[in-house]
Amino acid sequence: MTRSTQLAAALVATALAACGTNHSEGPPPPDSTQAAGFLDTLEERTFHYFWDLTNTTNGLTPDRSPTQSFSSIAAVGFALTAYPIGAGPAITGSSTTFST
Repeated sequence: MTRSTQLAAALVATALAACGTNHSEGPPPPDSTQAAGFLDTLEERTFHYFWDLTNTTNGLTPDRSPTQSFSSIAAVGFALTAYPIGAGPAITGSSTTFST
């Protein structure tokens, strides 16, 4: 065997040995009420970031706030996906609704 073949074999053996350990118990489940409250707050704050900062004249959303920033297609894309999420509670009749 050449040195490069031995090195490749050792690398493959190390990678396979690292993949062999499996922790079946996993992390403990999160507190569902605390997690739900956090996710509701995160969802509402994210929606309001895009709703409040998007320019109503041209529809462009700044990349960062509160400093002046350029607008990229990524920020506009995130804003476009935030709108139906914010409207979701009103459409589905959930108890959580966002005021605009």
